[in-house]
Amino acid sequence: MAKASEKSNKKPKPQVHVRFTRVLLIIAGVDLLLLFAPGLGFLHSFYYIGDFISFGASILGLVLIYYAFKSLYYKNEKK
Repeated sequence: MAKASEKSNKKPKPQVHVRFTRVLLIIAGVDLLLLFAPGLGFLHSFYYIGDFISFGASILGLVLIYYAFKSLYYKNEKK
């Protein structure tokens, strides 16, 4: 009986959820990197894309991936 009362005193851990929009941002960032990576992207084999656009899109993809991973999880705490 003592063990049962000890478990009831512990607070349950809050559930951790994944934000669906952040998963979509990760996918969008990876797509930008795969399509526009300077010299390696898929679009470079079909079209001429300037360096400014390639580097800009690659940096934008990296920023999207960083932001999405930073805020991917959240806790649903009841107050």
